[in-house]
Amino acid sequence: MEYAGHEGSRRRIILEMEDICFSYDSVSRKSVILQNVNLTAYASEICAIVGPSGCGKTTLIKLAISILPLSVGSIKLFGRDAGDPLIGIPGPNVGYMPQEDALPSDLRVRDSLYFFGLLNNMSIGDIRKRIDEVLEQVDLVESSQQFIFQLSGGMKRRLSLAISLLHSPQLLILDEPTVGCDPLLRTRIWKVLKDMSRQNGTCILITTHYYEECREADSINFMRENIFALQASPKKVLEMTATNNMDQAFLKICINGGLSLSATGKQKYIPTRDVHLNQRKVDSFEKIRSIKHHDFLPFKIIAVLFIRYVHAFMFEFINVLFIFSLPTVIVIINHFCASFRIVDVPIGLLIENQTSPHDKRFLDSLSIEPKCLECLHPGHFADYMDPEIFRTVHYSDLHTAMEDLKKVKINGVVHIGDQFEEYYVQRVASLWTGIEENVVRKTKVTFYGDPTNELVFRGLETFLTNAYGKFWKASRVNLGLRNASIFPFDYEDPMIGQTRDDISHKSYFTDIGELLSNVNMLTMAVSGFSMLKELKDKTMKRYLSIGIKSHHFFVAQLIVNALFLGLSSIGGMLTTIYLLDLPLEGSFSSTSLLLIGQVMVGTVIGQIFAIFLFSEVSIMILIVSLGYFLNGPCGLVITLETQPYYLEIVRYLSPFTIPGQGVRNALVKGFTLSNSIVFKGLIVLVIHFIIATSVALAALSRRINT
Repeated sequence: MEYAGHEGSRRRIILEMEDICFSYDSVSRKSVILQNVNLTAYASEICAIVGPSGCGKTTLIKLAISILPLSVGSIKLFGRDAGDPLIGIPGPNVGYMPQEDALPSDLRVRDSLYFFGLLNNMSIGDIRKRIDEVLEQVDLVESSQQFIFQLSGGMKRRLSLAISLLHSPQLLILDEPTVGCDPLLRTRIWKVLKDMSRQNGTCILITTHYYEECREADSINFMRENIFALQASPKKVLEMTATNNMDQAFLKICINGGLSLSATGKQKYIPTRDVHLNQRKVDSFEKIRSIKHHDFLPFKIIAVLFIRYVHAFMFEFINVLFIFSLPTVIVIINHFCASFRIVDVPIGLLIENQTSPHDKRFLDSLSIEPKCLECLHPGHFADYMDPEIFRTVHYSDLHTAMEDLKKVKINGVVHIGDQFEEYYVQRVASLWTGIEENVVRKTKVTFYGDPTNELVFRGLETFLTNAYGKFWKASRVNLGLRNASIFPFDYEDPMIGQTRDDISHKSYFTDIGELLSNVNMLTMAVSGFSMLKELKDKTMKRYLSIGIKSHHFFVAQLIVNALFLGLSSIGGMLTTIYLLDLPLEGSFSSTSLLLIGQVMVGTVIGQIFAIFLFSEVSIMILIVSLGYFLNGPCGLVITLETQPYYLEIVRYLSPFTIPGQGVRNALVKGFTLSNSIVFKGLIVLVIHFIIATSVALAALSRRINT
């Protein structure tokens, strides 16, 4: 479609907007942004939209390229309705420079141009050729190997413009391209735009609130209070307002509400449209000489974004090493620092003088010929106390020992009474039948501990019980008794798992739980930070104009994070198993599947944190707080059996409780997906992943479109 101008020239229409209305619905009121707006932009011309901040300029151009949905009015691009896939908008036929720099700060200047060239479906050869041209145009040749975060504000604006020019679009839309630029840089940018419009026939639509610089445009559209107050050429605007600069002209327009010419030739102040054109429509439309179809398949988009995010992930290699090693390091540190195997604990030992010798008549009545009666003396009890665990301090009276315990010089007192040996032989030699209560009481070993240190207190109780059991069995051997295993309690080989130094519960449960907890927290942190960086860089603003949807880069980030963090979790599991000698009795494939599932759920949760929160500090506070929930009610570190019943509903709503149980069962019990616990863990992860992904996509789409 073409129009004939007032001088008889014919100009090809690129963009035509008629009766555009737009509003954002809010809880309290309906905010009107645009009201009955009309705009026409032509090939080989620069169309400037001028107005104060907040008047609707950005909303108008987002509607023009279908970033925002149109509800009232009509938009045509290249003679076709907006949204027609043949137009290539959103896509390669438009170059869009948002208000923000919207640049990936971790890329070099040249690499960023390669990246956006690939997203615009350009060939490698075309990208190389155009990179040199646009870098020359914006005077960034010497800075092409610098990282974007090293550039000054003006250099970033020029790079942002270069990205918009790279793929030679037929429609170029620039939102406040000169904001924050000095006069020299503004002049340079306008020169580039004028050369491009004249030489390439590009239609350039530019928004600005710098009125005076619009003298360089072919048409000016003064916008105020959601409508156009005047649309005319710069020369015509100055003539009609009887001013010699654009600032004064706009001031006059604002005061009078609009400006046009009456039939008598006198100035008349009303809102108007295209007063400098006496135009008529013609039926013919010259076909756009080279529409670039956006046949870029989604998997290609995701592949390019995947490479981009892999680069971002590897940008600081030290971070990669940190991510891969952190879960393992924490588990190893906790294993040795928070184990039930306490080391070198000072403990008092008080053995009172034994009052009676052994009763030989009693031994003869049982036909017992002792091998070593002296070995039954309670002084030998200390021989069975592990010297790596206990540092024995001998005392002669109980009062002194208890005073040292109160002063925390020792961690406990072991007291053996003066009649221990006299009754001990009788008790050991019996078969636990017909033993008088007095005998039992006299052969007890009394322990006074310090329960304010729960870990040491319970550990000492356990190891003292073990020492008593060893002393008991040795005593029966020394008495010459055949059965050396008669003891009130026996530790048999377990049906599942392996015992190791009587602390298998620590290795099986806590170490694996800590690994799971650390992996989940690290996953949420890394994915949250990477998504937040993307949101802060605001590169998504460019993605939308290219035709990339929110779910494209969401999926790309999910794949990259799941890949790296999944490998980290599996590597951490294997490293922990071999370094700490944990058992690997189960299905490695089932365990890995559950770990990767937890990583994917954690990744999506981290992305949700980034969408709703606005700083790294807020994300970290939330993740650390969630870490206590993971370790406690979720049962990763603190067993579920010790928790009150009213936490049951809360913990089973978590995506990590049942899967965590499944990982343990698959790892140390040999269970596979056919086992109900492992299978339930996988189902829970799938359900939470679907729910979290739905929430994340909806929230992400809403955030980047507002």
